[in-house]
Amino acid sequence: MKYLNAVLTVIATCLVLITLAITGLIPTANAKETKSPTVTIPLNPDGSINVNLSNQNIIDVNIEEVDGHSLDDAVPVVFKKKD
Repeated sequence: MKYLNAVLTVIATCLVLITLAITGLIPTANAKETKSPTVTIPLNPDGSINVNLSNQNIIDVNIEEVDGHSLDDAVPVVFKKKD
């Protein structure tokens, strides 16, 4: 009988807490909205982006792997002159 009384007491307590939460008597915690710095990058219609280098030095790019996967095939690179 003690076990049944304990279970019914826990159920009654939970129902009271749920009722208080629904009625708004228990205050709720909300995160404060902050203005985080954002950067807007213009995209081309196909989803790509244009990258312009500020100097004319040659940049050595040696990609051996992407996400832990090695690149066995050559990656085609197309350079376009800016008009």
